[in-house]
Amino acid sequence: MNGWDTLAVEATVANSRGTFDVELERRRTSDGWEFVVHGDGERAVTDLTFRCTTPPSFSEVFVTAPNMGGVELVHPLQTIYLGLGEEHRDAMFGKQWIFSPPPLVLPVRVGEVWYGMAISAPSGKNSYSGCTYRPRACDRVVRTAPPGAPEAYRDSVCCGADDSVPTEFEIEVHYDGYTEVSGQVLTFHVLAEACDTPYDVVRWYAERLRESDAAPTPDRRVARWWHEPMFCQWGEQCNQAHAKRPAQWMEESVTMYETDANQRRWLHVLESQSVPVGVVTLSDKWQLHRERLVPDTMKYPDLRGFVDEQHGKGRKVIAWLGLWRFDDPPADWCIRSADGERLALDPQSPGYAAALEDGVGELIGPDGYDVDGFFLDFTADLPCRGGLVKSGDLWGIELLHHYVALIHRAAKEAKSDAMIMTHCCHPYFADVTDVLRLNDWAFKRPDIVEQAYYRHGVATSVSDWLINTDNWFMYDIEEWRRYLPVQPRLGIPASWFAGGIRGDGTGRYEPFTDEDYLEWSRIWSAYRAAHDLE
Repeated sequence: MNGWDTLAVEATVANSRGTFDVELERRRTSDGWEFVVHGDGERAVTDLTFRCTTPPSFSEVFVTAPNMGGVELVHPLQTIYLGLGEEHRDAMFGKQWIFSPPPLVLPVRVGEVWYGMAISAPSGKNSYSGCTYRPRACDRVVRTAPPGAPEAYRDSVCCGADDSVPTEFEIEVHYDGYTEVSGQVLTFHVLAEACDTPYDVVRWYAERLRESDAAPTPDRRVARWWHEPMFCQWGEQCNQAHAKRPAQWMEESVTMYETDANQRRWLHVLESQSVPVGVVTLSDKWQLHRERLVPDTMKYPDLRGFVDEQHGKGRKVIAWLGLWRFDDPPADWCIRSADGERLALDPQSPGYAAALEDGVGELIGPDGYDVDGFFLDFTADLPCRGGLVKSGDLWGIELLHHYVALIHRAAKEAKSDAMIMTHCCHPYFADVTDVLRLNDWAFKRPDIVEQAYYRHGVATSVSDWLINTDNWFMYDIEEWRRYLPVQPRLGIPASWFAGGIRGDGTGRYEPFTDEDYLEWSRIWSAYRAAHDLE
């Protein structure tokens, strides 16, 4: 077992009130170990912690939650958070909403091979917001980080005798104080067979969850049009906002440019350059209010007419929807603080759930607006803390799954080939996600191709969903050019831009050249031909 058979694990719980008793069962598996928590008690669990001692020496941990710092590999003495909550107290390396939730697995490198640790819960019991890998203190602190170490842990790295691993660490699972559980609660998995890559470890984790019915194995029926290249005008809206008010850029100044007139204008640019677009997405604030699926008639005076026009040109239309986000809903539609402040929409609120289901039916139904699916965003924005007022008994990943499933079910009932795109890159969401989006890129200058292959590797190891490659935002136009030919190799090509790139790294706007459009048209046309979309 390469040292993993010496790993000792204890499980403890922290309660905000009441009692909660746990028993830990250790099981040998064909490729490692499972540590299964059985418990019962009142619903006041805040954290369930696995304390691990005498682990084998591992020198790197692979981060399955892409982050704004572009950090993929970290020292084992760095705290790592995996879960919801864009700015969770344990989040590192910049904001971590890119995959939300990410796969809750920690691939670790020993020499030239990879092993892994992961958590899972029985279906229906994923009522935690995430988990934290937390190394325990070591004997001494190293003031010089290893070669190539990220700044995130420079000057804070401590080590054991071989400069690689803590003598013990903890995996804290955050229930936040809402969860009533009984019977088999949670399993801590250890993969003790060597893998060649960290993506093999992610694949093992996803397969283990499916084998134990902790994640679904969907019968995925892919509509041909889901493969179509996509255009989202948000990038052009940002270009416009920066040009008009460069010193006062903010979300509100971007959303004001989400109109059907702008959609037609930017689509005309792509049409005139023979860039084929098969899917158009509405972006943030096409609605009058974010909590309702009702168009703002000042921006879309005839949404059905706009959809019919796109259908007439052979395109589909999907609607952006930011989960948890609101403008001015009734208080009882919301998760609230103890003093009544509205914090997030509550998908278990009877009033909001009914309005959402009705809204999906009207938006997607052929007798309504005849839209073709959803681009779901902001899935990380659950307020992950205790003491909140809410409806229902779900929390964390389970509550998010309930939210997405409500939309998915209502959309499929209205239109059987409706497409749901999310960035919920966790095996539990395989039955409610048709297309997995690689999500936003970083403000810093990354190697975008390396980052894209990294995210793609994680996403394709989790499930067989299609991949939307995204391309917002860009450091500069050269980054856009490097990524353009790579996108069809990874999945569905997509663009948030039509006229040019305002570099978020350079602060400079550069329009696309005739050569750019020729190459763009060539690449997307070849992609469509290869997927029989002509």
